[in-house]
Amino acid sequence: MTTLRLFVAEDFSADAAHEWVLLDEGRQRRSGADKLAALPAAHRIEVVVPARWVCFQKARIPEGNRRRALTALAYLIEDDLVAPPESVHVVPVEAGNGGASGESVLAVIDKALLKRLLDGLAQAGIRPNCLYPASLLPPLLEVSWAVVRERGEAFLRTAAAQGYALGKSDATNPPPLLSVVLAEARLAGNAPAQIIVHGDQPDCAAWSQALGVPVQAASEPGWKSAPRSNAVDLLQGEFAPPSAIWETLKLARPALIIGAVALAVSLAGLCFDWAAKKFEERRIDGAMTALFKATFSDATVIVDAPLQMRRKLAEMQHAAGQVESGDFLPMLAALSTRLGALPADAVRSMAYEKGVLTLHLLSPSREAAQALQGKLAVPGLTPELGDLKVARGGVEFDLVVKAGNP
Repeated sequence: MTTLRLFVAEDFSADAAHEWVLLDEGRQRRSGADKLAALPAAHRIEVVVPARWVCFQKARIPEGNRRRALTALAYLIEDDLVAPPESVHVVPVEAGNGGASGESVLAVIDKALLKRLLDGLAQAGIRPNCLYPASLLPPLLEVSWAVVRERGEAFLRTAAAQGYALGKSDATNPPPLLSVVLAEARLAGNAPAQIIVHGDQPDCAAWSQALGVPVQAASEPGWKSAPRSNAVDLLQGEFAPPSAIWETLKLARPALIIGAVALAVSLAGLCFDWAAKKFEERRIDGAMTALFKATFSDATVIVDAPLQMRRKLAEMQHAAGQVESGDFLPMLAALSTRLGALPADAVRSMAYEKGVLTLHLLSPSREAAQALQGKLAVPGLTPELGDLKVARGGVEFDLVVKAGNP
């Protein structure tokens, strides 16, 4: 998966050239500086804002009411802010940092500045997955600080979730703020053993003498492609990016519209076809009812014209002396033809009622009984075996034969 790491310029503008690094599985593939419209494509986009844009403050978040306090973080550090609390965007960075119980580090950025940046990126079709300050990107070695100098500006990273914009610097004299932060660290007992400088290299000997701490150049110059720290993501709260599902739905909107139209047309066709078939069904039912009334004028109640017509026809056939396949004699003839001559003691009893002929038979074995059933399994007859039990001389069972198919 590729990641585009975009370094926003201090004077942000869509027409300005911004540095970028394209990473593939954490390794730098290529880099450059282009306008927003000419940036390379990638699966993810990380936006790195200048260190000057973000400051870090410590605050104690009440444990008992922590969730509600997170919605009003700016007011917890109101005394340390220059701007009104409602004009800044604050996100928690790392809890428990600094050694005080319940103390957390908060990242602070101007809301208007962040909104202008995101609006400019959106106009260029860029929707970042995360956004963080450059001060948290330089790699940290054990008991060391990291300083980055580029184009006369410098910033400092002292911990996983702590950084400072140092302002102007030259090759001979370290930034005054660096000396102040170092003095505070000495008082707190957590001064670094060394300071590693990335980017434009200073006079390390002069800086070491001025600061009282060994200063040396970074052995690996590519700090911009260093692994990102997950300590902070400023895209939280009101600036949180839309969910991936919503973004996918927005991209698939044309296909969804076409699918919805196709579904509507299909449903309309199904409804029309159903209505046409129901209309034809009612027309045929009406025609059959009219025919039944014309044929059997004595019928007063007509519920199911086809069924009543079949019954009337059967009554007329019986009255005329005609027989049906379900009558006793035709069924007995069919059985005799299929079964052939049976032993004299094979048939124990016989019963007939409403098209069902039941023979109580004796067979040498269960297999022989099933064979008799198989002989009758022909179109027009439905044989069933029932009440099988062992008897003297073999197996007794009922062979139930019905006229018609199952």
